[in-house]
Amino acid sequence: MRGVLIVLRRDMAELRRSTALAIVIALFGILTIGAVVGASLLLRSVDLGTVQGMGARPGRPAGPGVAGEAMVPIVGFVVYFATMLPYITIVWAFGATLMIREKAAGNLETLLATPLGPLDIWLGKSLAIFLPAYALATGCALAAVVAINVVVSIWQGAAVFVLPPAVWVTGLLVNPLFFFGLTSLTIILAFTHDPDVGIVPSFPIGFGLMAGVPLGVAVGVFDLAAWSFVLYGLGAAALLWAPILYLARSLTKERVVVSSRNG
Repeated sequence: MRGVLIVLRRDMAELRRSTALAIVIALFGILTIGAVVGASLLLRSVDLGTVQGMGARPGRPAGPGVAGEAMVPIVGFVVYFATMLPYITIVWAFGATLMIREKAAGNLETLLATPLGPLDIWLGKSLAIFLPAYALATGCALAAVVAINVVVSIWQGAAVFVLPPAVWVTGLLVNPLFFFGLTSLTIILAFTHDPDVGIVPSFPIGFGLMAGVPLGVAVGVFDLAAWSFVLYGLGAAALLWAPILYLARSLTKERVVVSSRNG
């Protein structure tokens, strides 16, 4: 664990100095504001007294309960993507470039000449990419949910707070588990192969989620506020972690040194 922390602190210090990370944080700050404005306008445009297709019965009087019913699918959508997009963006931005610089400068061989082992370096680098993404994703989701609830409460003239438990479990547990797996897979492949190879799996996975989840919601396969969606996410995470654990068993200094020299 001490070796992991050494690598983590080293790489986190490098990322904090990165202009690219500052740009990503600013970008998602703007996107969060846009999501709040868009969701609020959508809810404002809905007649909460006769919400159709969102769980309210026609003719039901407007009130916080109806507002909550209308908000459930919107909040679920906002939280899911607020806790998905930062992860995939940071993996794309830093997953390969971090390892390219390390291999080009010969830093990996230097690190391996110390008491640090390949597993220490792999886990430390994976956490260095994952933790800023986790902080950004959680912050964006919290800010968006609170802002949407405040806006709707003002419009309704009564306190409204909607955050379905399953939505928050997806945002705080399932998505982080899945994307820590994707980060770890990217780093371990870049560690033992060309860094460009390492980033390849994240593209079909990322674009597949961006397109597949909204499509699944549209056709009724997924309900982002349901516990069934949490189970789908956990299943996907388990499938992703299986090859990672297999690859980790074969992670040796020799493989890393050979890939570094070939890269």
